[in-house]
Amino acid sequence: MKKVALVFNLLLLISLEINAQDCNGTNKREKKVLKLINSLPEILIENQFRKSAHSATFLKAYIQKIPTNTDHNYYVSISEEKGERLFTYDWYKVNSGTYVISYYDMINNKTMSLKEWRMHNKQLSKHKTLS
Repeated sequence: MKKVALVFNLLLLISLEINAQDCNGTNKREKKVLKLINSLPEILIENQFRKSAHSATFLKAYIQKIPTNTDHNYYVSISEEKGERLFTYDWYKVNSGTYVISYYDMINNKTMSLKEWRMHNKQLSKHKTLS
């Protein structure tokens, strides 16, 4: 099942026509998008934990796809760089007009609001502690 999910993710990445992958941004809009994602509480808390644990790696936002005429969203991944490898943990969509952030479930090709996503994660955490 993991192999199927991996193949699906790779095919989806190829179909997204990746135009950029940058953690610095090439213009004001991209820099704003990256700052918004890097400022999410989940990212700040994780990076604070890594800092206190003296970790050499931190999570960073990378723009994976820029808006087009048909899709007005930035696709942004949260990734960790280890050597020459990039490990991606989460995906977000950021509307290029409103800068509204949504969580993007790449495996199921589903977008949900941050509020929905946080509630979903909270329920999963409760379920795991009860098991």
